[in-house]
Amino acid sequence: MAEKKAWLTAHPEVQPAEYRTVRGLEYHSKRWLNQTCKGLPLWRLDLATETLNKEAYAAWTDEEVETLLDYQTELDREADQEAEEVAISNIGVSCHISRVLCVAQRQLINLCWLSCRNSS
Repeated sequence: MAEKKAWLTAHPEVQPAEYRTVRGLEYHSKRWLNQTCKGLPLWRLDLATETLNKEAYAAWTDEEVETLLDYQTELDREADQEAEEVAISNIGVSCHISRVLCVAQRQLINLCWLSCRNSS
């Protein structure tokens, strides 16, 4: 979110509502933001004390959830690129196959995480 503020300051001609479009970031529907929010922690972490603030449940904003989703997308890209490089250098697997394997692995991890979260 700090990056967004800095970018908007450097580009005053862009309205905050147009930020995601101008930067080429993915659009997330309100429904998807709400669904993602259900998987976020109930409490916020106080960065100064590194403790959970359990006085009130966290009310995650759409902007915070979008920032998280953008970050996850970037991590996915980096993981895809790394896996592709490893697969090609080690066993000569084509880029397409390694990408499919990475996506399948991420989906399996996400399903396990959601399953564990729902069972507790």
